[in-house]
Amino acid sequence: MKKHYDVIVIGVGSMGAATCSHLARRKISVLGLEQFDIPHNRGAHHGLSRMIRQSYYEHADYVPLLKRSYELWHELEDETDCKILTLNGGLYIGPADGEIVKGSLQSAREHHLPHQHMDRSAIAERFPQFSLPDHFEALFEENAGFVVPELAVGSHVELALRHGAELHGHEAVHDWTSNASGVTVTTHQGTYQADRLVITAGAWSARLLESLGIPLSVTRQVLAWTTPRQAEAFAPERFPCWFIETEPGFGHYGFPILPGQPGFKSALHKPSRIVDPDTVERDPLPE
Repeated sequence: MKKHYDVIVIGVGSMGAATCSHLARRKISVLGLEQFDIPHNRGAHHGLSRMIRQSYYEHADYVPLLKRSYELWHELEDETDCKILTLNGGLYIGPADGEIVKGSLQSAREHHLPHQHMDRSAIAERFPQFSLPDHFEALFEENAGFVVPELAVGSHVELALRHGAELHGHEAVHDWTSNASGVTVTTHQGTYQADRLVITAGAWSARLLESLGIPLSVTRQVLAWTTPRQAEAFAPERFPCWFIETEPGFGHYGFPILPGQPGFKSALHKPSRIVDPDTVERDPLPE
């Protein structure tokens, strides 16, 4: 087995799988190491849907990167013949002076993104599924939607392997060191060397980066699926991805009901309590 590589990637989730794929396509020898299945349901890349948008309320400088990401998603779909990205629109709701609507409008206007600025009555007419305070307004973004994360990881893995990458599942990294000649990575199955190391280990990155003095916290983020009485009103062709600001910079978000999924998915966008990724309670709690 080959023991020296140009690059070793620790963690083959959303970021790691994409890294392995793009490196392999450039004819760079790459080894990807994942402690669980590829993909798996213990990290940030599960849950059957992830929102994708261009009118970033966080800052308009993100928009060029987001536009490029759309190009890459479409290229990935073409190369793997797999439907990963669905653009059914995004609705960002909140008070006019809140961070979400104001920031999204700034990004949309600065980069000339297709959008509609809606008042409370316009929201009610187009999306009667929402019951909102009178002072709320929204931005509707046409080119927003969702990515199926498990398919995204699987498609990147397919391309990585097609272009010569070596990927190992169920092989946890115990230690890594570096010196002037490169990096050494140790697992329970062996020791590997490379010129470069990329760490994309998600919730487990804190341990791998501890020697560099980089503090990272992991929080428990809960997703919920419910079944509305009129499920057809929440189908992707009738209902967008959405975000409602309930306090400055934070709020609830969700998705339409997708085929094969257990119901209407929603979640809270706000850091919860700090946890250990190996011992976190993954079942619902009464709190």
